[in-house]
Amino acid sequence: MLRTMRQNAKSWVVKLTFFIIIVVFSFWGVGTMKSRQHDEVARVNGSVITRQEFTRYYQQLLERYQQQLKDRFTPELAKQIKEQAVSALIDRQLALEYAQKNGIAVSDDELRRHISGMAAFRHNGSFDPEVYRQLLSMNRLTPAAFEADVRTDLMLERLNRIITIGGMAPTAEIAAAVRRAGEKIAISFIRIEPETFTGEVTVADGVLDTFYAENQETFRVPERRRIAAMVVDAADLKADVTVADADIQAYYDDHLGDYFVPEEVQASHILIKAEEKDPPEVWEQARGEAAALLVRIGQGEDFAALAKAHSNCPSAVRGGDLGWFKRGMMVKSFEDVAFALEPGAVTSEPVRTPFGYHLIRVVDHRQPRTMEMAEVREEIVTALTNEQLPGLVNDRLDVIQAEIGEVNRDSFVEKAGSRPEKLVESEWFARDEEIGGIGRDRKLAETVFSTAAGTLRRMVNPQGPSYLFMVTDVKESHIPPFDESLQPQVAAAYKLREARILARQKGSDMIAALEAGKMLTEVAQENHLKVEETPLFARGGGFVPRLGADADLSRRLFVLEGDDPVYPEPIEYQNIFLVARLEKREFDESNAGAEVEERAGGQAAGYRRYQRLEEFGNWLRQGAEIDISPDLFES
Repeated sequence: MLRTMRQNAKSWVVKLTFFIIIVVFSFWGVGTMKSRQHDEVARVNGSVITRQEFTRYYQQLLERYQQQLKDRFTPELAKQIKEQAVSALIDRQLALEYAQKNGIAVSDDELRRHISGMAAFRHNGSFDPEVYRQLLSMNRLTPAAFEADVRTDLMLERLNRIITIGGMAPTAEIAAAVRRAGEKIAISFIRIEPETFTGEVTVADGVLDTFYAENQETFRVPERRRIAAMVVDAADLKADVTVADADIQAYYDDHLGDYFVPEEVQASHILIKAEEKDPPEVWEQARGEAAALLVRIGQGEDFAALAKAHSNCPSAVRGGDLGWFKRGMMVKSFEDVAFALEPGAVTSEPVRTPFGYHLIRVVDHRQPRTMEMAEVREEIVTALTNEQLPGLVNDRLDVIQAEIGEVNRDSFVEKAGSRPEKLVESEWFARDEEIGGIGRDRKLAETVFSTAAGTLRRMVNPQGPSYLFMVTDVKESHIPPFDESLQPQVAAAYKLREARILARQKGSDMIAALEAGKMLTEVAQENHLKVEETPLFARGGGFVPRLGADADLSRRLFVLEGDDPVYPEPIEYQNIFLVARLEKREFDESNAGAEVEERAGGQAAGYRRYQRLEEFGNWLRQGAEIDISPDLFES
């Protein structure tokens, strides 16, 4: 039954679009589990966004980007996605508050009609109250909690519509969107590294004094501190945790939905490729090839060998093996056949999908089931143990603090040193530096730098080391005097600044030479540099081959035209300068027709709606009190 609910999820999930991304709050998602998790990631005008809410939505975004970018996905993007996720949840909370304050409501009748229309709760064409209660129970929800969440989503959807009324794009915008959607360009470029010009910079008498006086803040020494810290590691306390069998059973019963394993199929296939834009005769030829292979399989030829020799899918190298997949992971026409076949069986005729014709062989088939408690017992014990650890850590710190009594800077180190717990006495460190003997711990550093010297304080981390610490010394932030010890640093900074000016000027000179008729290769040779070229790349992907993922750079390059192929100024990019020239611009003619125009019109209108939502969101944030947990972006 839960499997059925998941298969039909898309028919009833309410989506709220804010700032391009779509926040999806399904009824097993965020908002309904706050009583289970009190770990905050943010507060918005006093309302809490829990770590569970954040984690669920962050994982949705993360998976979406990983699927889209594949091997272009980087750890830096993961951090940006975290920022995007918490920003979206903040925007949702602000919008909810606005809707509630301004009388945007959903009546009981509207709510009843919406829920009764959800496919997940219908049986034999009509709403089934028993199915409704069973599905909510399986997901550990009460009708009241679920209905409150749905009412909230409908309220926000209504607010969304109110804000974006009149978002239709004019014909000219649609035409421009159609063209942009099919555009690809290739560029050639020269990299100019400022560091290579530092040797050309001369340092005249007195210039460093002037440079330092004008840029003193650049050389400010940050505040530094030293601490003495007693370490209590949560891992060392796990042996003190006891988990009763009754608690394990209760946890299992309360989390049955988490242990549901959906139906899965392991299959192989042979694909004879055809594309939807291809004429009927191409499709007929593909079907004929697939049918001929099916005959050979029926005569006893090896399916895997035929897949390696004839399949147009990357899985051909594995004999067509697709591994295990759940419902919803393949296109429906492929999935319906695969899940209907018995293990060992091959399709009786070629199966058409948007990718061509397939021959499918099912290797194995797992029915949906709920894992037995014995299978997940160890996982449950770990979860229950981790729930107890924060309390155990605080208890241990309470005992230590009571036993050492009143202390000052000297006596704390003396008393801590005589105890069995590890004592760390750090060297000087700044807020963003590693702490000697501990390592990089952003949460501890933030706590240290908000604590007065000589004050005993704790920092609890239930998943790792916790600390009872005292700030023993403080060096205030200051601007150092310009003396001989600082001169090399000031000279290096001055030379780099002047080198960047020279590099930019060199780029401008190169552009002037190109505009005067010289070839890019000729300009590069004259300056002992090389020309690099990109393959064709699409607009909107935010990725420039040979350079990396940078949406702003991509947008700037797409302004280049055939009549004016050279970018008019050196492009500053990641501490270098680029001289860029358009080499090729293509328009995919297949990206035309009524269907594409309709899609482009929707995109243009969507952008207009996005602009309105962005303006509204910025307005809401202006007067809001928003506090984001400092440790959110640590990992």
